[in-house]
Amino acid sequence: MCSGSGVWSGAEKLSECHALIPMELQSSSSPESSGSINMATELRRIKYLGKTQCSDSYNPLSAHFELHIEQGPQLEKTQKKVGVVEGVRGMRWYSIDCKGREAHAGATHMTDRADALVVLAKFVVKVEELAKKHDEFGTVGVMRTKTSSINTVPGGAFCTLDLRHWSDDTLDLIESKLRTLLKQQEDDVPGIKVSMDRTWCKRSVRFDQAARQCVRDAACATVDESLVMDMISYAGHDSAETAHVVPTAMIFVPSKGGISHNPAEFTSQEDCDHHRGLFEITALCNSSVDAAKSAIEQYKLDPSKVKAYGSPADLAADPNVELVLCNTRVDKHYETILPSIQAGKHVYIEWPIASNLAHIEELVATYRARENQDQVAAVGLQGRFAPPVVKIKELLHSGRLGKLLSTEVRIFGGTKDRRNLTSGLKYFTQKEIGGNAITIGFGHVIDYVQSVVGDVVPGTDHVHLELQRPEVGLRDPETGSIIDTVRSDVPDLLSLHGTLPEADYTAPKASLVAYFARGQPYPGDPSLSWTLNCEKGTIRLISPSGIALNAGAYESPVTISVHHFDTDTVEQIEWSWSEAQLDVPVLSRSVQTCLVSVAEGNKKGYVALEDAAHRARQVSRWLDSYSA
Repeated sequence: MCSGSGVWSGAEKLSECHALIPMELQSSSSPESSGSINMATELRRIKYLGKTQCSDSYNPLSAHFELHIEQGPQLEKTQKKVGVVEGVRGMRWYSIDCKGREAHAGATHMTDRADALVVLAKFVVKVEELAKKHDEFGTVGVMRTKTSSINTVPGGAFCTLDLRHWSDDTLDLIESKLRTLLKQQEDDVPGIKVSMDRTWCKRSVRFDQAARQCVRDAACATVDESLVMDMISYAGHDSAETAHVVPTAMIFVPSKGGISHNPAEFTSQEDCDHHRGLFEITALCNSSVDAAKSAIEQYKLDPSKVKAYGSPADLAADPNVELVLCNTRVDKHYETILPSIQAGKHVYIEWPIASNLAHIEELVATYRARENQDQVAAVGLQGRFAPPVVKIKELLHSGRLGKLLSTEVRIFGGTKDRRNLTSGLKYFTQKEIGGNAITIGFGHVIDYVQSVVGDVVPGTDHVHLELQRPEVGLRDPETGSIIDTVRSDVPDLLSLHGTLPEADYTAPKASLVAYFARGQPYPGDPSLSWTLNCEKGTIRLISPSGIALNAGAYESPVTISVHHFDTDTVEQIEWSWSEAQLDVPVLSRSVQTCLVSVAEGNKKGYVALEDAAHRARQVSRWLDSYSA
């Protein structure tokens, strides 16, 4: 148990850990018990026998903080949210082997028996008695007889013992009493011989006081202090090993029903990660300081904690700002975010990245030249992480339906109305701004589609664009009346055909076909229909009320179904939001997933700037192929 951290800390010898054999082979005469199966052979079999030295000298830590489920019921019973762990109880494991005399169950009087199982049964009862008396944990988790026959007096029996207590002296006392009991059984029952071998031992450990205080302070800042509880760990953990080398502390979260090491083990996502504690708004930048102050007031932020800036450079110079979120109009992205990238801030840029490729390439080049390699530049292509998209990807990549032959996606959206726009979206009619129905609406969809099926192979893509309604009415959002008419230079219809790259889940020359029309669909038709035609069946996603699976397309249920060709049946596929996502508005759920990944350093949970720049080049090439 915890052998990796034990070797790392120097508490265990690598050779001894490699020589460990499975518990079920202990006290066995099988060939495997002689050492042909052990930790080393199994690590080698699964290709996990690494070359990197497992040692704090070669892989040092400054401190060690471990988040873990409680594995017990106390937090749930007391309705607490966070446990601050003082330390880990001392633990000892034993193997008890009793040899008696086999005899016929019907021909051997009770007084003539040397029943090995009876001896161990008395031992189990004594363990229970001593554990309750000394507030100790004692568990006999394995017991077996040599004969396993219904009509044979067991001539041999074996059991294991797990003892745990905060006091090592108490463990010594209990071990002594149990050994005395077994010796008494040997003396009282002719033919009985018992051995009790300690197979593993860990002394109790108290965690570093300063590290524990860090956990307590963070817990109280994240949840109410009344929801924080001081605890002792009854289970073994890696932290018990690292504590011998570096300052160490543990954080416990509730376990439902106290169940652990069982398929029913469960801890809610909310209890695992209190996301509200990851971020704090410390500054807001707008077109002027006054405009920033007005926004702070509008969004009910605390002006004593949130600074107002009118300049991106001033914002970038604030040492209390670690992450900058850019969600201005697209043509302002470049000038807004460039100073923060130059200043080494983490950044999250709303899609599209910028209004033109020149600005995008400069942002990428600036980021590549960064001094801090841990600096994150992420882009809001969060549709890749929307649960329906993740589910589609799981279905396709599982291979259940064979390889993908083709995929078609029909998209009606980008704006709610095919002919008109609200006055605030006038810039949608100006291609040079960079934010329009093609780059935003179609751009998000084609990104999450290709994140599942692969990117269209360059040179195989054929795109056709039209501007069917160049005259666009501007509607007053309050009255609904048309207050102006402008001429657009942005296409409102796009059709795309291309070849997909061959992959484990994609057949050679598989194709992608996409059709996009700005505005509402035909009444009764869905806004988004995405079909994946595979060798053994078809996957279909339907979104009736929007195309933005990355945001607000969930007014009506988004459904996924599979047509299985072999049975000619249709299976409805369930998808769901995580508990953490359900805590925030629908529009924010996929964004939240990406931002949490940025904060936690999970590179697979967000789209990096350089990756997003590739998508920007692709969409820009298609859009630039249009000439009025």
